[in-house]
Amino acid sequence: MKRILMTLLPILLVCCSSGNIEGQKAVFTIGENLLNGIEIPANKYEKTFPVTSDADWEIVRRSGQQWIDIAPAKGNGDGSVTVYAEKNNSGQRRRAFFDVKINGVKSYVIEICQTLEVVEEQEPDQGGEGDTPDPVVPEVPEEFPIIAWADIPEDKSAERFPSMKAAGINIYLGIYTDLKTALSVLDIAHNAGVKLILQCPELLTDPVSTVKAIMNHPALYGYFVEDEPERKDFAQWAEIVKAVQSVDSKHVCYINIYPNWAWGKIDKYPTNVNDYLNTVPVRMLSFDNYPVVSINDAPNSLRYDWYFNLEVIMEASKSRNIPFWAFARANSKEWEYEGDKIFYPIPTTQELRAQMFTNLAYGAQGLQYFTYWGLETDSKKTRVYERAQAVNADIRALSKVFLGCNVISVGHTGELPIGTKALGQLPSVFSKLETSSGAVVSHIENGDKYYLVIVNRSIQESMTLTIEADASVQRVLKNGNVVAMTGTTYNIIEGDMEIFCWNK
Repeated sequence: MKRILMTLLPILLVCCSSGNIEGQKAVFTIGENLLNGIEIPANKYEKTFPVTSDADWEIVRRSGQQWIDIAPAKGNGDGSVTVYAEKNNSGQRRRAFFDVKINGVKSYVIEICQTLEVVEEQEPDQGGEGDTPDPVVPEVPEEFPIIAWADIPEDKSAERFPSMKAAGINIYLGIYTDLKTALSVLDIAHNAGVKLILQCPELLTDPVSTVKAIMNHPALYGYFVEDEPERKDFAQWAEIVKAVQSVDSKHVCYINIYPNWAWGKIDKYPTNVNDYLNTVPVRMLSFDNYPVVSINDAPNSLRYDWYFNLEVIMEASKSRNIPFWAFARANSKEWEYEGDKIFYPIPTTQELRAQMFTNLAYGAQGLQYFTYWGLETDSKKTRVYERAQAVNADIRALSKVFLGCNVISVGHTGELPIGTKALGQLPSVFSKLETSSGAVVSHIENGDKYYLVIVNRSIQESMTLTIEADASVQRVLKNGNVVAMTGTTYNIIEGDMEIFCWNK
């Protein structure tokens, strides 16, 4: 007898009021609680659900989820929809999201999870050998990836890797003169308890043989393919990524893309990112944007377009169901750009926190420092070393909040940065949230808990947070401890954050 296990999942987004009559909420339900989300088996799947509605409705599949569909995509009033899914040959549990619009207003998000478990069927599955597997999504790592970029000389690896690890950095991205040297440094990294994302000339000229030579090394984290590729070269890098993944589907192929301000006009950035992901089959997304700057000798500030960059990357990451990594700059640089004098300052602890905590609020699953020589030189540790060490300790202590999390929504208070959204409806456990200046407010879920993360957008001034919640809400300290809320007013210093949690 055919058996299909359905498991209800939490509603991801509360329906907003969107009715035909002002003040009256539209009726919209889908049978068997499809709006609450379902879990389906790995088999090829097809099931029809009844729709009850008195409004126009539309169900929009997010891009990059070609293995599943809900049809029809539009309707008016009562009807039915059918969920179609291909057999899961990906080797990973996978998720898909559909946005539901009622009378043109986004009102629900449907999450459908497909397991790896095949259930018994009356007839054989007609999919099978001809199916094309979806990309394998990397599993959530055991500890938060914190990466340092380059600058450690090959012959200094044994000396610097332990110091790097002591700073809270567990992955090093290095470029080596040849495969032999790369293998030697992998051994050094293993002894130091860190991992490598590496490149050597052989990786680009003979990727298959090179990958076979290093893929089983315990210190390997991934393969560094290219930094800031040009659009015209996407196909070239795609071939190398495909060659690597044909041999090794476990380790990541790392390519880092441009920030929005350096890749043509910023309104073209979403197209550039999507074209990149449509061409190059990477399983993680990295971008560099160093937001703490001084322009023409003005006080340090955050780039006005940085949040828009994060918005685009977050949406691309969610739609493709791949993690994204982001940066903080650890060293200084002065240069000219389009007639302006740009200065990246040596970052303070709070400027590092502003970058890293905002990245986390947007869902980053890897945090990078450019470069390690901002923390330590040939002769000594810099003042940034202890600052980064303190921030990394915060990140590790908060792994249970951020590692493997799902970002439900991100909104802003105060004057809105370009490309961002105002804070919308609060989760029902909160009755009030006000800030004295602009903040990032992120609603995320992880495991059996929901979290609300509030980051002060200013790197110059502290911010007052006024927040009221019911008795179920607790406060998460930066050391990871969970304590009762004390009062309703909190002072958040520049670039810092407050976190609150409650059970699902």
